[in-house]
Formats: sequence, structure tokens, C-alpha cells
Amino acid sequence: FGSAMLYWISLVPRRLEHHDQLIQAAITVAGAFACYYVSEVILGVSGVLAIICAGAECAFFMWPLVCNRAALEHLWHFLEWLFNTALFELAGLIIGGRCLL
Repeated sequence: FGSAMLYWISLVPRRLEHHDQLIQAAITVAGAFACYYVSEVILGVSGVLAIICAGAECAFFMWPLVCNRAALEHLWHFLEWLFNTALFELAGLIIGGRCLL
């Protein structure tokens, strides 16, 4: 999946237009989800390990192909913050609900 994401990102022209950056960001997010889903549900292997391998490959080869590295890094930092916040919020609600009962 890492190689497929690299191929799709290389098809986007290296112009500094806004829609090129959005396409590349969408490819990385959709590719990460597709990698997890296919490996976990269809192939029956660890989705987390598949994402780690694809992410390592992309981190090593992708940066020369990206239009705006800072924008892509900000997107992934925001998604990390968002999902960590949701995870700890849900954990607090579950644990707090058990303690109050």
C-alpha cells in the first residue's frame, strides 16, 4: 500500500495549487484507511503492522513528491490530536460511568 500511495501521489502534478495539496492529503488519509481495512478485514493480518510498514515506506520516499510538506504534516498532527482526544474522552466517559453507578 505504501508503494501504491507513492504512485498515486506522483501522478499529481507538482504545482503549488491548492487542489493539488488537497488531493495529496486525501490520498494519504484514504490510503491509510484502505491499507488498514484490506489487511485487517480481507487478508486477515494485522492492520496496525500494515499501516506501520506503509507509513515507514511513505516517510522514506514520499517527501520529494509532496507539494507542501508543512500542510501534510499539520493535517496528520491534527488528526492525531483529534483521535487521541476522542479516545480519552470515551475512556473517561466509560470509566466515569462505572464509578458513579
